[in-house]
Amino acid sequence: MTATRRFLLLILLSTGLGLLMVGGGLAVLMHAADEWRLYDPEVIANDTILWGGAFGQNRAGYKFARTRHYQPELLILGSSRVTQFRAQMLPGIRVYNAGGAAASLWGARTFLEGLYRQHQPKILVLGIDEWWFRNEPGKLGAEQAARDLAFNRKEIAANLIDRLGPQLIRDILAPHAASDPLGGRPTVGLRARALASGFRPDGSDQYGNLILGLGGYDPRTTHDMDFIFYRQAIERNKDRFSYSGPVAGKAVENLRAILSEARQRGVRAVVVLSPYPHAVWEEIQASPNHRRFHADVEAAVSRVTAETGAELHVTHDLAELGLDDSFSLDGIHVDEIASLRQMLRIIDASPVLNPLVDRPALAQLRSIDTSSMRRHIVFP
Repeated sequence: MTATRRFLLLILLSTGLGLLMVGGGLAVLMHAADEWRLYDPEVIANDTILWGGAFGQNRAGYKFARTRHYQPELLILGSSRVTQFRAQMLPGIRVYNAGGAAASLWGARTFLEGLYRQHQPKILVLGIDEWWFRNEPGKLGAEQAARDLAFNRKEIAANLIDRLGPQLIRDILAPHAASDPLGGRPTVGLRARALASGFRPDGSDQYGNLILGLGGYDPRTTHDMDFIFYRQAIERNKDRFSYSGPVAGKAVENLRAILSEARQRGVRAVVVLSPYPHAVWEEIQASPNHRRFHADVEAAVSRVTAETGAELHVTHDLAELGLDDSFSLDGIHVDEIASLRQMLRIIDASPVLNPLVDRPALAQLRSIDTSSMRRHIVFP
């Protein structure tokens, strides 16, 4: 063997050994962070855990798999703004909350098209957000929505590498309790272990980091700082409030397609526009462009629900529920206490839901004094 070949072989062996060491180290960290098993079949089927991956992996894929496994009679679908609805709020009905699995109407449509091949719920509660009615990407939106439903362990590893540093390593290696301190559930994933945050068995989202003051959120988004992040976003046309033009026709078409398909299949549809904290809603109303855009979205949704025989329930802000802004998680998410008030209001007005709920259990829900609660949760 020539000297050149020996040199090249040495480089190849060194490179291979280096990659093996990096890969091995990464595998050790992933195992220590409890992130490898997030999508294992036994985890998907587990009805006792708090599921909380920490590295930006596809939560929509987990919700999609859980929905197919759980096969609910009533499916709640939407963004994170509907994740505070709990199964206990609809007693007598088998409920799964797939909130967070749809970041757009394309996402909701793709989720349902995939679900209908294996399971068809009797009732769909569809939460929609006003910013879903901005100009949506056409084919790209559908392709991205499909990718969102696929598990991708490479994405987990890539995000871990991107965030890798001394603090993350300390968080991974730090001792953690065997169960989360709020619900007492076994945890899967670093976010659940370290921050007591993640999806409960019914799909609802536990914001343990905020409730327990563990960090991991921007205080400018919360009531403590008067929602300054979102109020400035409205004023400056940024973030979710970057658009206030005409309602996107493609978004309306997607909503019509979702509700028409549900009607054809005999799935009763209940559409929900979620409330804001009063201070944020006031900021929206103070902006002529955003006030008009929100009114236009509500009018468009009202027309489509009327055309397709779906119900529409709108709550603009917490004040309509008789609650102040402390019953919020941040400037666009109300808490579980407010969500219970909102769901009771929906049940009262809903020809679909009202006859189905268990009456004695519903009476117990009504007897809960939510006005005195300040911990953001009603049920463990």
